[in-house]
Amino acid sequence: MYLGGEFSSAPDGVNAYAASSFYAVDRYASFKLFWEDNYNKGDFILASRYTTSNAIHQMEKLNMSEWDDYLAWMEDYEYNKLKLPKPDTVVFLDMPVEVSQILLSNRYHGDDNKKDIHEADVEYLKKCRKSALYCAKKLDWIVIECSKDGQPLSIEEIHKKLAALL
Repeated sequence: MYLGGEFSSAPDGVNAYAASSFYAVDRYASFKLFWEDNYNKGDFILASRYTTSNAIHQMEKLNMSEWDDYLAWMEDYEYNKLKLPKPDTVVFLDMPVEVSQILLSNRYHGDDNKKDIHEADVEYLKKCRKSALYCAKKLDWIVIECSKDGQPLSIEEIHKKLAALL
């Protein structure tokens, strides 16, 4: 409902803490229903858009002076109160917004109306990239550059960079 624009037609129309809660509850349900047993058995879990994604997408709604407080709140809420596992490693695949917009247009065959409220708002995405790079530095994430000279790297090139981390 949030991404579909039912609460607001703009990403910042829903405050960072409410939007974070939507995603956190969804994550909690996914954990309990689908992968908690695997996690408890010690299986390797690879998650796309986990708790760290909340930080990236919601911090941009706040003044930068509030980012550290938000991160502390998010970590307490998700890892302590909801008891979601804290990631051992976070890898941020860094793609400049201008390049990602080309990829999105290709995904939707040029129909920009198919973009959700986040995908459609280029300024919002630029702010998210800024918050992501802030988190990467503050929280010691691994950053992998996924483009060169304004063009996306191939899946194979990105895969090689990821495999080199193992």
